[in-house]
Amino acid sequence: EEDTNRLIKINKKRHILTLIRYDRFRTEATKSFPALSKNPLFLIGLSLYWGEGEKRDSGRVSVINTDVSLMKTVVNFYRKILKVSEDKLRVGLFIYADIDQDKAINFWARNLKISKKQFIKVQILPSRAKITKRKVKYGVCSVYLASTELNIKMRHWIYLLSGKIGISN
Repeated sequence: EEDTNRLIKINKKRHILTLIRYDRFRTEATKSFPALSKNPLFLIGLSLYWGEGEKRDSGRVSVINTDVSLMKTVVNFYRKILKVSEDKLRVGLFIYADIDQDKAINFWARNLKISKKQFIKVQILPSRAKITKRKVKYGVCSVYLASTELNIKMRHWIYLLSGKIGISN
């Protein structure tokens, strides 16, 4: 009984501290937004994230797409705007069974300038060659990092941007 009550108090305190921390992240995002929004790479990266990024409260910042130019832009956004260190970047690939895995990894590693060691997961899907005319030559690429802080800031910047362009949330 006493141990249970102590655990409940500890969990409540931890929850309150988490909420305070999340609020601090949103406050920091609000303060940084005016200066950042003058940078085209911030606006483009945030817009790409708004359309293609993970917006759940997952503690991850992740964008997935097949377009190499889009993904290069996202990686530049991570590096130059979010100041993500190289060792934090991770890559996941979804490739179809008829795509050469090594060629796909080499393609994305070369184009995104990310070490092959950072390719964490390659998931092979059944070939779609018989049901689609549009061939995905190098698979679907996901570039992500683990950061609750940046996940919260990204979602808050999207909220601020949507307000700035007249979209009410």
